[in-house]
Amino acid sequence: MPAEVLREGTCECHKEPNCHGGMEGYNRGDRYRFQLCKGPKERYYRVYHNDPAAPGYYETCGPVEFLFFFREVVQCSATSAGTDDSGADGGRK
Repeated sequence: MPAEVLREGTCECHKEPNCHGGMEGYNRGDRYRFQLCKGPKERYYRVYHNDPAAPGYYETCGPVEFLFFFREVVQCSATSAGTDDSGADGGRK
């Protein structure tokens, strides 16, 4: 049974794994695509390499390792920024 993808996004490597848990090839400061998956027993992360020759290649790690080596990048879209009509005064005019 394939794993269920619960969330996906972009993360930034803030500490290089250097083969910890078998993870290698991730560079500090670089961004990578990730997926949080629900497996048959537990949740885990897939972290995809930025290698154009192998676009679907990823390595896996648990939630603790992911948080130790990577930070999730929150991306704001221009259309959602500044859409709060209440203004700084809480909507009072």
